[in-house]
Amino acid sequence: MRIDWSFVKGSAVVGIGNVVAHVLGFVFFVIVARMYVPSEYGYIRYVITIATLACAVASTGFPSASTIYVSRYSKDEELRDVYFSNSLIAIFILFLATILVLFVMGKLDLGTLLVMIGLTVAATYLGTIRGFILCRRIAGFQISTNSLKIALVALLFYVVGFCPSLYVLAIFGFACLIPICIIEIIRPLPLRFRRKSISKNVLKELTKFAVPVIISSVTYSMIMSIDIICIKYFLGLEQVGFYSVARTLVVVFTFVPMSINTLLMPKVARLRERKRVFEYLKISVTAVALVSTGLFLGFYAFGEMVIRMVFGTEYLYATSALSILSLGMILFSISSIADNVWMGIGKPMLPTKVILVAMGINIVGNMCLIPRMGTFGAGLSFTLSYLAVAVIWLAIFLKERKDGFPSFS
Repeated sequence: MRIDWSFVKGSAVVGIGNVVAHVLGFVFFVIVARMYVPSEYGYIRYVITIATLACAVASTGFPSASTIYVSRYSKDEELRDVYFSNSLIAIFILFLATILVLFVMGKLDLGTLLVMIGLTVAATYLGTIRGFILCRRIAGFQISTNSLKIALVALLFYVVGFCPSLYVLAIFGFACLIPICIIEIIRPLPLRFRRKSISKNVLKELTKFAVPVIISSVTYSMIMSIDIICIKYFLGLEQVGFYSVARTLVVVFTFVPMSINTLLMPKVARLRERKRVFEYLKISVTAVALVSTGLFLGFYAFGEMVIRMVFGTEYLYATSALSILSLGMILFSISSIADNVWMGIGKPMLPTKVILVAMGINIVGNMCLIPRMGTFGAGLSFTLSYLAVAVIWLAIFLKERKDGFPSFS
């Protein structure tokens, strides 16, 4: 088996960047959690959850399409600009449409809007630099954004002496803008927005790829949001605060798969050998499974101690959901590799169908289990949904290993 050392090196760079960025993001939420009572912290996490769900349409499908097409036409400047320009237009239209829908439904407030703007801008920029496989820039952007969040929150909390929740939401949303401006002034991307290149045919081509990704991403956002929404409805914001601590801790499971997936999808998009696709899949899944299992064992043994040391004794109730959520994150991490391989070969519909199964199980599970089992029921529902996903992907890849991967689009 040939080892692509550029992929390994790039994944390591992005991986280190992701770890540092997520640790910084973790510190940001620890500071916020320590400064607010559980109910107030729960409110902030609830607004971020709703905003993430709302902007999933604009911040997922077309940024992913931009990644694929910028990578595919990395050596053709004109085509790169054409697909980039059309992607930006599509993202802008979808964002405005989402805002309008929320306004009509009476669900739009300033905090949600601020977070949505920031998430969409960050996703668009990250999708573009992923297409160029700019490992250092990806890492630098993520680290600088989360560093700035900590600096601004710490300034307001510890220097000014107050930080209303709306300020925290504004910092969370807009912190990405300063790093983007600085990076692009120092070393701008070799891209131009070409207004005359906006084409109905190109938009259709991008939409054909983006729609399944949007459905998949909205579904994924539902899976990652429905527990928070149901806990607020059945148990109240204080329990949202407790559960969010467990959710914050299990983010560490995403470090390795996110590092790999950042390069895996554009890398696979450039491949034309089916055998090589399976080699990347095998290496990636093995690495993710080993690391995730180690993390699960660590949380199972020392989870209560970690919560006490990091968040304080008032959040110890989060222990009830931590172990079961950790088990689900093993399955989630492995499944994310399969998702990115299939999107990389230009076949996003299958991951969409698989994630829809997970969403159905998760929604029903949360509605049934949270009233009976509390926050543990939310974690159990998440784990059961991704157990089903893992079984489905295993069946798919056993078949594909025998028959060969599908042709590239």
